[in-house]
Amino acid sequence: MPQSSKQIDYERLGLRLDAILTRLQDDNTSIVDSLKLYTEAMQIIKQMQTFLKTAENQLNKLKPPKV
Repeated sequence: MPQSSKQIDYERLGLRLDAILTRLQDDNTSIVDSLKLYTEAMQIIKQMQTFLKTAENQLNKLKPPKV
C-alpha cells in the first residue's frame, strides 16, 4: 500500500528528530549549536503533535456514536 505524503512527512520529521538527538548527545557539539538544535527539535515535536492530534480527530469521526 503506498504511503501518503503526510505519513512520509511524519516519518521524515521523526528521522530528523533522531538525528538532532544524536548530535545533542555528542560531547563535541557546541553550546550554540546545541541551542539551535534544541529549538529545531521543539518545532519538530510541535509539528508531530499536531499531526497526531489531527489523526486522532479523524479516527474519532469514524467511530460510531455511543448509544
